[in-house]
Amino acid sequence: MRLATIALFAYKRPAHVERLLRSLLANPEIQRSEVYAFCDGPKSPAERSAVEETRAAIRGARVPHLRMVERERNLGLARSVIEGVTQLCDERERVIVLEDDLELSPRFLAYMNAALERYREAERVFHVSGYTYPVELGANADAVFLPFIGSWGWATWRRAWRHFDASGSGYAEVASSRAARRRFDLGGSYGFFAMLDRQLRGEIDSWAIRWYLSVFVKRGLALYPARSLVQYTGTGPDATHSRSAETRIQDAAANDFEVRSFPAPELDERTYARIRAFLRQETGLIARARRRLLRLVS
Repeated sequence: MRLATIALFAYKRPAHVERLLRSLLANPEIQRSEVYAFCDGPKSPAERSAVEETRAAIRGARVPHLRMVERERNLGLARSVIEGVTQLCDERERVIVLEDDLELSPRFLAYMNAALERYREAERVFHVSGYTYPVELGANADAVFLPFIGSWGWATWRRAWRHFDASGSGYAEVASSRAARRRFDLGGSYGFFAMLDRQLRGEIDSWAIRWYLSVFVKRGLALYPARSLVQYTGTGPDATHSRSAETRIQDAAANDFEVRSFPAPELDERTYARIRAFLRQETGLIARARRRLLRLVS
C-alpha cells in the first residue's frame, strides 16, 4: 500500500512541534512516509526568533523524507492549510494533515493510511478524522461515519478536496432554511452556523468551517475511530486561536487503539445522537455559565 504524504503546519511554537514530532516518530509508518513541513513566516520582527526556533526543531527531529517549506511572510493558518493541502492533493492524490498542537497515537498513521486506501473510491466519504470526542460509541465498532469534519489530525483525497469552496458559496443554501441551519448545527447542539456567519463577515479566518460547509452541501461523511488517536495540546497563553481549555471536547487522549475493521459508508445514527448530546452538555448556556464562574473563582 502506498503511504499518504503528510502535511505538517507549524508557526512559532517549538515546544509544541517537538511533542508532535516525537509522537509522529513513534509511528512505524513514518519511516516510509513523505513529510512536508509548511512553516509560516513571522508577523513581525519580534516573532522571528520563535519562528526560527520552530524550524530548527523540525530539522533537528531527523524526520525521514522531510521537505521544508519555509515561508518568508506570514500567510496565516487558514491560507497556509488551504494552499498546502491543495498542493499536495494535486501532486500526491491523498494527504494527512497535522498542525503543531497535536500529539498522536503510535497507531495514528496505520489507521489513516488504511482508511485512505479503504475509501479511496467511496464518493460519499470526504474526510478521515484521527480525533474522536470523549464519549462512548453507540455501536460496537472500531470506527463510525458522522456527517461533519474534525480538524485535529485528518486526511482527505484529491477527489474530495476538489469540492472545497474557499468563498463559502454554500452559505446561501444553509441560510435559506431553518431546517438546514439546524442540521448544520448538528441538530442545534453546536453553533457552526454562527461560526460560518463570522467567517463570511470577515471576523474570523477558518479553513475548517469552510471545509465543513463544502462537505455539508455535498452530503458527505467523515470517518472517526472508536477511540481518539489524537490529543489536542493547543490551549494556553501561546495559542494563536484557542487560549483556554474550556470544555471536555479537548479531553480526548491519543489512545493506543487499533482500528481493525471499517464500516460501510453510512451514517451511524446512534453514535451521532450521543455526540450531539455530549456537545449540548458542553456548549449549552448552563455549561458556559459554569465555566465563567469557575474562571472568576480560580
